[in-house]
Amino acid sequence: MGKWAYLVGETWKEFDTKEEAVIKGRNFYRGTSESKFKIGKVNEICVCVDSDLVIEQLCSDMQDQGLNPSFRQYIGQAETDRLTTLLSNVAINWLEATLEGTNEMPSLKRIDCIEIVMVE
Repeated sequence: MGKWAYLVGETWKEFDTKEEAVIKGRNFYRGTSESKFKIGKVNEICVCVDSDLVIEQLCSDMQDQGLNPSFRQYIGQAETDRLTTLLSNVAINWLEATLEGTNEMPSLKRIDCIEIVMVE
């Protein structure tokens, strides 16, 4: 179903449900001068390595070295999709490890379906 969040300054506070985000947001903003706040649906951004390009590069490298990349005919869509998932996870882990301790790690989430909620 996906997580939901409410906005505090420039930070989104995440919760498991829309209802929970509304309740927690109202609790947070009650007693403040704010009469309304924003909630939104949390969506993960797809970091996707193009495995077709990687496979083609492997074939090209093999040909450059005088080898016949005949294995290509045995690689179906399921294997290509699996390689995409594996390489994408490795890329995310590498990025996180490389940028650990810096303020440069991009958020891999975006907030959609933003709504205004009254504090009441």
